[in-house]
This record gives sequence, C-alpha cells and structure tokens, in this order.
Amino acid sequence: MGLNTTTVFGWAQRYGAEGDAGLVSRKRGHTYLSGRTLTLPQEWVLRTVLTSQAPSTRGLPFALWNRRAVHGLIEVEFGIDMPIRTVGEYLKRWGYTPQRPTRCALEQKPWDVQRWMQEVYPLIASKAKQEDGIIYWADETAVVQDGHWVRGYAPAGHAPGLAATSQRFGLTMVSAISSKGLVRFELLEAAATAQTTLGFMQRLVQDSQGHKVFLILDNLRAHHAKDVAAWVQAHQHEIEVFYLDARRTAEQPGRVPQPGLQDPVAQGRSLQNIRRTAGEGHRLHAVLRQ
Repeated sequence: MGLNTTTVFGWAQRYGAEGDAGLVSRKRGHTYLSGRTLTLPQEWVLRTVLTSQAPSTRGLPFALWNRRAVHGLIEVEFGIDMPIRTVGEYLKRWGYTPQRPTRCALEQKPWDVQRWMQEVYPLIASKAKQEDGIIYWADETAVVQDGHWVRGYAPAGHAPGLAATSQRFGLTMVSAISSKGLVRFELLEAAATAQTTLGFMQRLVQDSQGHKVFLILDNLRAHHAKDVAAWVQAHQHEIEVFYLDARRTAEQPGRVPQPGLQDPVAQGRSLQNIRRTAGEGHRLHAVLRQ
C-alpha cells in the first residue's frame, strides 16, 4: 500500500494504548481560538474600547487608534507586551482598517443634540405636517482647489503625482436638503452674505410651489442679519426659520460632503472652468425644477 513505516508504528502504538478508538481519524491542526495571545473576552473588551472611546480617554498619547495605540492599550489593560505585527493581525481579523477620520467640533454636546432631536425637532415636524410644509436643512460649504482628497493606484512606495495650479481660488456652495431627500443648491463666487442668504431663501420659497418652508439653519452671522430677519417676519405664511447651535450639531444634513466637491478643483481646473461648471449646475437645477 506504500505506507510509511513510521505511520504504521504510530498506528500500532495508538491501538495498543487505546484499542479500536485509537485508530479513529483525528482532526489535524489547532482547535478554534487555541494558540492566541488574547482570550475571547479580552478581544471583546478591546473592540468595545476601540469603537466607543478615544486613546486619550485611556491616558494614551494618540489622537486616533493605530497599531501602537492598540499595543499600548493591551499593555495597560492586560499587562501583555504584544508584538506590533501581532496587533496588526488582530485588527485585520476584526475587520478594522485605517481610514480618514470624520471631523466633529470639539465643543460638540452630544446630549444636547439628542435632546434637540427628541424634543424640538418632533415639534417642527408636527407643525410642518399640519401646514403641509417642507422641512429643509441648509448650510454653506467652501469649495477650494487645495483639497488633496483624491486617490490613485501606483506601485508601492511610489506616490502618484497630481498637477495643480498654484493660484488660490474657490467657490461657496449654499445647499438645502429636505427630510425626503430633495436637494436645492446654489454656487457663489464669494462668501455667503446676508443678501445671498436672503436670495436663496426667496428662491427656495418659489421652488416649494405653494408649500410652506420650514428652514433649519446654523448660527452663521449672515443668517441673523436684520434684512433676513425682516423678510422672514414679513413672509411668515411662506417660511419659518429655526436655528441650531453650531457646537451642538454633528454634521448638518444640508452640508454636502466637501471632499467630493474638491476633487475636480484639485485636479488643476482654472477658475473659468469652475465658473462654467457652476453654470452647468444652475442649468441642471432649472431642468430638475421643471
């Protein structure tokens, strides 16, 4: 049969020690969860900390979780000096990958945000429903040419080059999104002012086709301008404005993610091309309104 002598002697020894049971085939390799440095409860503790706390809350000198921060956490929590490569294997096994962080205000008050969403917003939604209105969340965002957020494939160790103009320019986009996902936007060549805010409100009311607008804004100074307040007061039957504390909001729904807007600008387009793009956006907006 071509069997190895060592294999035959092994069978004989197992039969002599265990009888027929010794000849039953056995599963090879390590059993599940054996041979690991951390126990399963320890892994769950780490995963909970990584998804709910920052390194600074554990006394670690890191802003975000990386392999060295996790290494320090393991050493502090369990007294285990784990090799940095093994730390990476654990993170890979858990499905954790390095990612760009989302920005949030340091002064943010999560409990106030939760209270506003549970107590104030339902009142706005109820009133909008009674008056057959549309709730819009509005905000402004800058579109600049120096936002290098794009990515491209290249050989390891050789970063791809990106040609871009050295001239600085940008646009401002004012946008509003309804609770049902309807988007209205406007591109400006300067910063938002009281007059641009007033103009956007007027066009938003016109686009609403007779439905009252319930507009939620942050506390930008232009939003509280006297001209804006006077116009809103004179058109209470068409629009109501509600203000949010910027420190209490995470990411306003009306703010369109800026990196995606920056990509075309970062590729070196001239201001003339960007203006042409803005014009195309306005024409698209007019078509969508029809």
